[in-house]
Amino acid sequence: MTMEEYVHAKTSLALAESLDYTARPAETLEELSVNLDYADALHRAVTLWREQGVVVFPALVPVDKVEQLRRKVSEAMEAKATVDRTSNIRNPSFRSLRALGVEQSSEALDVIAAKLGEFLDEALQDRRQLVLEHAAYRIRPGAAQQEFHRDDSVIDSRMMSIQVSLVDTLAEQGAFEVQPATHHGDALLAPEALRVSLSIAVPEGSVMVYSPNVLHRGRGNEHHLERTIMTMTLMGQHGLVPNGIPLASLPEDEASWYLARGLLNPNSSRRAHVECMGEDSDANKVGIE
Repeated sequence: MTMEEYVHAKTSLALAESLDYTARPAETLEELSVNLDYADALHRAVTLWREQGVVVFPALVPVDKVEQLRRKVSEAMEAKATVDRTSNIRNPSFRSLRALGVEQSSEALDVIAAKLGEFLDEALQDRRQLVLEHAAYRIRPGAAQQEFHRDDSVIDSRMMSIQVSLVDTLAEQGAFEVQPATHHGDALLAPEALRVSLSIAVPEGSVMVYSPNVLHRGRGNEHHLERTIMTMTLMGQHGLVPNGIPLASLPEDEASWYLARGLLNPNSSRRAHVECMGEDSDANKVGIE
């Protein structure tokens, strides 16, 4: 079955009902990876999302778009006037998290929307995905290893965290580490000693998507090179915005963008309302501060 046939067959509910939520955790990075050139790529990606809580699309973003993102990330890290959420990171020393303008990264986001559009529709159970967060994240040499955790206050399965690797990343370079198939709650967890932990060591341009509810952490950076990524949070438009730590998003970008039909789209009515009311109005809040 091709990706197009899968979508048109509308098998989402049937697939969800047939999944084994006590599926064996993936034991290798290869098991979590999806090559979009394969005919069963969409089915495989959606199954991994639902059963493992994490999917990796190696080298998805072209080199020229990665270079553009690297420049934007560097500018965001050096800018004086920006939204800085570093203090919200676990073990924040030698780590930085700063909001990144969505419009600045529009070309790369269009690539992600185009290549992953059908997957996002199925995974987030909606044809429109709201951009809640868009940020630059840097892990410098010396960053300490975090404890395994779930992201605060996220209870809705229609939410997804995304990381785009902007450098070739080794495991000891502060790589993301995940315990697959731990996103369905503590009731189904194996004892900690028996859980599988995988480091997402991937080439630049790779895109990793994961459930905020899957157990994960940032490894310590024992390498001499920093790890830099673009990170964002998506939510199906009918999902529930979490009431927890503030998201890394510029004021003008809050509730102002969504992915649909393989494109990044501005929320025209929201942007017009903010321009009318002013950036400091309550219209600029998304319920997380």
